Amino acid sequence: MSYLMETNELSIAFGEQTVIDRVSLKLPKHRFTSIIGPNGAGKTTLFNLLSGQLRPSHGTITYQGQVITHLSPAARTRLGIGRSFQLTNLFSKLSVRENIRLAVQAAHGIRFQLFMSKAEQVAQTEEVDRLLELVLLTKKADVQASQLAHGEKRKLEIAMLIGLKPELLLLDEPTAGISLEEVPAVLQVIETIKQDKSTTILLIEHKMDMVKSLSDHMVVLFHGELLAEGTPQDVMKNELVQSAYLGGLYKDATAAGSS
Repeated sequence: MSYLMETNELSIAFGEQTVIDRVSLKLPKHRFTSIIGPNGAGKTTLFNLLSGQLRPSHGTITYQGQVITHLSPAARTRLGIGRSFQLTNLFSKLSVRENIRLAVQAAHGIRFQLFMSKAEQVAQTEEVDRLLELVLLTKKADVQASQLAHGEKRKLEIAMLIGLKPELLLLDEPTAGISLEEVPAVLQVIETIKQDKSTTILLIEHKMDMVKSLSDHMVVLFHGELLAEGTPQDVMKNELVQSAYLGGLYKDATAAGSS
């Protein structure tokens, strides 16, 4: 199996508190991996290490065979790593279309270019329209980003990330803070990206039904340590996971469903 990113004995401590403790992971290329664990398990801290917001106290991160442990977030983005946050990062005064256009231009190395060829303009517009359709925001294309509902902002952020053409997409709780009515639309967007199979996806999410339906591979963190990993089915059957994270609820529910 081909792996896109690997960590080796990755650790970080804040003062005397170790938050990530010797985590060694291998992310399968073109697969959907989810990280689960209770609050305080270190999931977002691990994401911050992978995307460069934090530097590890120990260990290494390798991406496509290159050690990137000390690269900045911007440098990692240029290598093909895109990361969403629990709080959206948008240009609030620009329209939905212009937010996506900026991401598409960045992917093509276009900065403050005053003149583009007709072919470049057409190709860029087609890409923006494709992304608008992908995230179900075509009807909101000319709406100012600040006027979107929270779930729509999450979809716009995902469109901008895809516009950057990442090979690895890190999604940090994409449904956090959105209403139950908005969850299916965000889920549909993520499912569509997964089906394309050109992007490796790493997800943090607390909604277990969503995690189980999307994931090819699952990783469980507990107190900053790697507790278990494998297919969703194998992880859910793991007695350590049931005891430490699921509290036996999944096991009880399985037993009830089979009786």
